[in-house]
Amino acid sequence: MGGLTSLGYEAQGRTLVVNDAEAATVRGMFELYDQMGCVRAVKVEVDQLRLITKQRAYRCGKSVGGVPFSRGR
Repeated sequence: MGGLTSLGYEAQGRTLVVNDAEAATVRGMFELYDQMGCVRAVKVEVDQLRLITKQRAYRCGKSVGGVPFSRGR
């Protein structure tokens, strides 16, 4: 297994485990889409809720993520 873990999961050894806090965010976004039926409207609501992408820190010190969701995510 390699690569970055998706929002809602954490790598433990060679296994993925659910990150409950992040999983709640993912479920919430899916519920918003189910209610609104429009990605654009979900994006507006997610921005108002100030939800951000998963933040990752690399061993070299570089940090990525922690920014507002884009419509494509």
